[in-house]
Amino acid sequence: MRLEKCLGVVSRLALGLLIGSGMLGFVGWSQSSPGSNLQELLEMVSQPNDPATLETILKNIERSAPLTSLEETLLIEALSHVKWEVQRAAILALGNGRVTDAAPRLLEKLELLSNQTPNAQTEAEVEKWNQGAVVAEALVAALAAIRDERTIEPLLMYPELYTTHMGVKPIVAFGVSALPALLKIARDPQDERRVSVLSLIANIRDVQAIPMLMEAANGAEAEIRKSALSALRGLQVAEAVPLFEAQLADPDPDTRLTALMALVAIQPETYVSTAILFLQDPSPVIRSQTIDLLGRLNRVEAIEPLEKLLQNSHDVVRYRAAKALGKLTGRAYPYKRTKMVALFERLGSSNAK
Repeated sequence: MRLEKCLGVVSRLALGLLIGSGMLGFVGWSQSSPGSNLQELLEMVSQPNDPATLETILKNIERSAPLTSLEETLLIEALSHVKWEVQRAAILALGNGRVTDAAPRLLEKLELLSNQTPNAQTEAEVEKWNQGAVVAEALVAALAAIRDERTIEPLLMYPELYTTHMGVKPIVAFGVSALPALLKIARDPQDERRVSVLSLIANIRDVQAIPMLMEAANGAEAEIRKSALSALRGLQVAEAVPLFEAQLADPDPDTRLTALMALVAIQPETYVSTAILFLQDPSPVIRSQTIDLLGRLNRVEAIEPLEKLLQNSHDVVRYRAAKALGKLTGRAYPYKRTKMVALFERLGSSNAK
């Protein structure tokens, strides 16, 4: 039931096609085929075409949305086309048109792909698996665009597709509709999908989900609180400020940090002083993250507290304090260097290139 192998080695050809076309979204016809409709384009893909012409036709299909029931039917039929590229283009077009009637067929195809045994040995077999991975990602993206709530729980059966290779999380497009199912999984410590689902919750950006997220952020489980707070932070929910303030004293370090980041994002002028106090947090991880936050905010009132951290017992705290002070003042600050600090410096220099 897993596509991990083929998802981990998406071919250069398939990757290029996916990046070139982008995610779902109707953007109109290409100028290279004025007046063509989906019926004509679908007929054209079955004719002999040079690669460039075929690519143009496919792009026109995948950027379109069906306007008639006939076009919807033809696109659904194209899900069985011999060419995987045509299947994928048809899938995207069905998603663009939010064709609810296509959802059962799309789910059926996703299940068929996931049930194939990943035993690719030859280069041709590996390429076939790569193609299947791209089609599977298109299926999830299309189903998320259609947003038929009946497909949420079936889609959650494929954790390997929660996040596409381009970092997109299609299921979050369901917004508040997906939250009950996501929270149910997140509250089950035995469910292997739990960690991945917590990431989905944190990325919900539906304002209608705010009441449910507020409730989850007040719950007993630290990981769920943190994910709900992350979602509320992303939504910039001003009415959640009292909730965030209460979480500043949470025993879980990640929850405290998430609450601080949210407050600074919503009301930076009000909570800079709170961020400075967090430089004394018991957790060195929180101290380090707060240092970075104050450096990004470019707050001169943080200079003196940061200077005190140059003598901190934790290597990463000293290193980040010196780095933040350099940003704030334009000067180099001496601090105790160890082998670990030297490694941080090399990594920082490498990432800056």
